Amino acid sequence: MVLLKHQSREYWDYGSGFAPTKSAVAGLGTSGPTSGQPEIGAPRNDDPMIDIILAIKFVHVLFAAVMLGTWLGIAAFMVFAHRSRNASVIALIAQFVVRLELYVVAVAIALLPISGFPLAAAIGLRPTDEFWIVVSLAVYAVVVAGWLGALWVEFRIRRMARQAALGGVRLDAGYPRLFRIWLALAALILSGMTLLFLLMIWQPR
Repeated sequence: MVLLKHQSREYWDYGSGFAPTKSAVAGLGTSGPTSGQPEIGAPRNDDPMIDIILAIKFVHVLFAAVMLGTWLGIAAFMVFAHRSRNASVIALIAQFVVRLELYVVAVAIALLPISGFPLAAAIGLRPTDEFWIVVSLAVYAVVVAGWLGALWVEFRIRRMARQAALGGVRLDAGYPRLFRIWLALAALILSGMTLLFLLMIWQPR
C-alpha cells in the first residue's frame, strides 16, 4: 500500500486501484460546487497521472501473467511428452516448447523490467529503497538464470529426440539425466515466478 500525492490530493495504492485518504475526503467534503474541486464520489477523469499509473500497472501484470501462464503450459507439455517415452512425440513437443520460449516467454521476461521501473517511478518509489522491490529483482535474476539453463536443456533434448526419431532408434542414454536437470530448473523457475506474484501483491516492507 503506497501513499500517492498528486495535484494536492492523496491516494492510497492498494495494488489494484486507488482510494482517497481521509484528509483528501475531508478536503473534498468542504468544497462547494463553485470551488472548482470535485465532490465526493465524482469521477476523477481530470487526473491523468492516475490513468497513466493504472495503464502501466496493467501492462506489467499482463506480462507477468503471460510469463507464468506460458511456463505452466510448457512444463505440463514437457512432462507429458517425457511420460510417453516416444522419441517422435518428445521431438515434436520440444520443438513447440522452444518456439514458445523464444517468441512468448523471452518477450515477457524482457518487457517485465521495462514496464516495472517506469511503474515504480510513476508511483514515486525508488527501487533501491523498497525492500520488496530489491527482493523481487533478486528473485527475478534467479528466474532468468534458471530459464536460460532450461532453454539450453530444451535445445539439447530437441536435438537428441529428433536424431532418435529420424534414425528409428531409442533415445540416447543421456536423455534421462537431461530431463532430470530440466525438471529441477522447472521447479526453480515456477517457484520463483510464483514468489514474484506474491511479492507484487503483498509488497512487504
